[in-house]
Amino acid sequence: MFVAAHFDGNHILLDEPVSLKPDTKIRVEILDDGQSFEEERREWSEFSLASFARLYDDEPDVYTSDMIKIKNPKLHGGK
Repeated sequence: MFVAAHFDGNHILLDEPVSLKPDTKIRVEILDDGQSFEEERREWSEFSLASFARLYDDEPDVYTSDMIKIKNPKLHGGK
């Protein structure tokens, strides 16, 4: 769960109501000055999409037989 918050100079204040049990562990991430959660999320989304595009491009992966370290004996008679 992501919850926007801000620091008022003394305390970290949540920007929306959240029901938490006592001693609930939370993680605080400090954004660069002026950066919003939306900008941060957009940047990570763009990074993720670019990474997936590289993984699932239309170019076939090229593997040569000299790249094989351990041959599968069940495949092609172990040759």
